[in-house]
Amino acid sequence: MKRAISAFNSLKLVKKMVIIYVAVFGILCAITLAALQVTLDFYDGKMYEKSLQELDYFTQRVDRELEDLEKFSYDLALDYTIQSQLSQIMEAKNQSEYNFRMSQIRSRLTQEAGYSDQIAIMIYTDKKWIRYVIGNHYLEVPDSVYSQMLEEFSLAKGAYVCRYPTEEFPYMVSGRDIRKYLDASMNYLGSLMFVVDVKNLISRHVDELATKTSTLYVWNGDTMLYEDGQGVPQSHFRMSRDKDYEIVKINGKKYFACQLSSAKTGWTYLNLFSYDEIYAINTYVRYGLVTGFLILFAIAAGVTRKLAQVITRPLEQLTAAMELAEEGRFAEAGEYLPKEARQDEVGILTQEFHQMMEKITELIHENYEKQILIKDTQYQALQAQIRPHFLYNTMNSINWLIRSGRGEEASRAMVAFSNFLRASFSKNLEDTVEKEVETVENYMNIQKIRYQNRIEFILETEGTLDQYLMPRMTLQPLVENAINYGVDNSLKRCRILVRAREESESLTLDVEDDGPGMSGEELESVRNFTMKPKGNGIGLKNISERLRLFYNDQAVMDIWSVEGEGTRIHIEIPKKERDEYVQDDRNR
Repeated sequence: MKRAISAFNSLKLVKKMVIIYVAVFGILCAITLAALQVTLDFYDGKMYEKSLQELDYFTQRVDRELEDLEKFSYDLALDYTIQSQLSQIMEAKNQSEYNFRMSQIRSRLTQEAGYSDQIAIMIYTDKKWIRYVIGNHYLEVPDSVYSQMLEEFSLAKGAYVCRYPTEEFPYMVSGRDIRKYLDASMNYLGSLMFVVDVKNLISRHVDELATKTSTLYVWNGDTMLYEDGQGVPQSHFRMSRDKDYEIVKINGKKYFACQLSSAKTGWTYLNLFSYDEIYAINTYVRYGLVTGFLILFAIAAGVTRKLAQVITRPLEQLTAAMELAEEGRFAEAGEYLPKEARQDEVGILTQEFHQMMEKITELIHENYEKQILIKDTQYQALQAQIRPHFLYNTMNSINWLIRSGRGEEASRAMVAFSNFLRASFSKNLEDTVEKEVETVENYMNIQKIRYQNRIEFILETEGTLDQYLMPRMTLQPLVENAINYGVDNSLKRCRILVRAREESESLTLDVEDDGPGMSGEELESVRNFTMKPKGNGIGLKNISERLRLFYNDQAVMDIWSVEGEGTRIHIEIPKKERDEYVQDDRNR
């Protein structure tokens, strides 16, 4: 063995390269062929897993649609306006007043039903068992189903009740009683019943399946809920309960079948598609790879020998020059390099090495500038995340004001919104603390429209805030977080305080709310930036990173929270005075 190693070391570089190539590439070919064979053995299992993952994703989409319907019924039942109007209906003194109030409720329910893609019919039933149908009037709910659902609503005492499709009535019926919570009496205010076309709900998501030629079946017990019947005879094939997938033959044709049961609904989903088409693709890939490896090996063996001879000649000169460069003798190393200009890889490497020695000082300077550029680019990327994230909700609120005939409020909201957008889309990455406070004030005015009396904003400032700079859109995401985690999770009126104050050596910024606060575990995850931001919001990690880059690690951000008392975010930043030549792009 030692003699073989010694003999190999004594060979010229060209022969070493050829021997190593043949050995390595031969081993790789053998391993690849063996791996291909092993892959075929595991191919079916991997395909099964992929198909089940795809089917699982599909079932989750359908389940989320049903969860959205449940949340929709909950929001309607607890809606303040609906609660108030239904309370007035229950206290109506005559039929005329009753009819007038009921027309308002019906108009509101019609509007809400139009926002839902799942609902075919919405039925409201009052305490006198008088029903009001909204939606497709050609679809009638059998009296037995209607009466049974009302009884289950009553037993559930306001909880959500769902009845899946059956042979008797192939539609899903769900809903709940509306109980009065305004005075905590929980008196009966009526019942909301929803009728959902499950076939339509499922068909809207069928195109999301990657295998377009597949056939999908959905069962609830022994009731067929959905079938598309593409490419497979109407055999209503069903797998055994104890299997997730198997290969079956239908009319002499081979199919792959996988099934999955929804944990939420208990529905069984079965997907069939042609197994032969998928297996044929795998066969073509296998033979193509084997042939390609053999051809590549033959060509590369001859090219490697020729290439090795060309490469090794200038390598000795380049190696000697590098040894001189290691000793710091750059001038001698440059003279030692060959003068002829070669265009191959070794020639380019020689030229680059020569240029490196001549411009080493310049490259060090350029590297320093690149680090600064990288830092600025990172900051711009973080800043760009915050620009468009609440446009949709604001436009909906303004649209609601206009449709409600509250033109002046809509006008003020549009002015505040335009000012906020002007600040958000500014090309400058920084602005004065005063302008940042104004941006937050515009944002507060916009959110007051949405939350009305559920929220109280307080803004406090102290000092010459127009003389100092800070990153744009720093305070607004903190206020948004206070709304998302404070106001939205609180049943009482929530107060949000924003304070900007000039100290002797620094500036302090505080955003405080008296919402539900956080537990110790939640607070720790927030401080460690491991908690995921709610919805499309801007995370605290984003804000902390922007402050770090802007103030060169001199900014401090602390978070305090007590469960049941609220949360406070405190930021302390050094004073960074504005340049008198900085132009505010809002006035351009």
